[in-house]
Amino acid sequence: MDLYLQEPPPTNIVEVERRVLVPLQNSEGEYLETPLVAVADLVTRNEDVLRINEFKTAGRAYSKFEVETSLQATCYVNAAVQLYDEMAAVQFIVLVKTKTPKVQRLNTSRTETDLGRLGDLVQTVDRAVKAEVFYPVESPLNCSNCPFRQPCREWGTSSMKATVPKAEIDERCEVAAC
Repeated sequence: MDLYLQEPPPTNIVEVERRVLVPLQNSEGEYLETPLVAVADLVTRNEDVLRINEFKTAGRAYSKFEVETSLQATCYVNAAVQLYDEMAAVQFIVLVKTKTPKVQRLNTSRTETDLGRLGDLVQTVDRAVKAEVFYPVESPLNCSNCPFRQPCREWGTSSMKATVPKAEIDERCEVAAC
């Protein structure tokens, strides 16, 4: 934190920690029933560029891949489009807590295609929740305090097989691969 405080303070502040509820659209341009809630740490405007700054602390530096694939950044850009009617740049400001601390700044941007993909993803997850589809997503980031940790750990074991109905496969279905 001391390193960050040694830098010049941000300028042209637009918003700080504003909670927003905005609509989502899928790739077909259809609005979803489920809105998006977003709270950006800091929004600034410099040289006509709207920038969303997301502060993180971490025990290691972030990779460019983590930032480029971050759904959080996509959510923030979607919110900016809905609120300000413009695309925003996103900067992750990572306070890296290693033996030699550092401040890491990683920039990313999103396209209209990315925003449609976000809507498609939310729509797909919403359908899965309504159909009560469950599969484990094991992550050291979330598992320690997740209320579904035990069912996740038991998923796929003999104790769960008795309670999980066998899937029926329709031969007409096609599977797409990435």
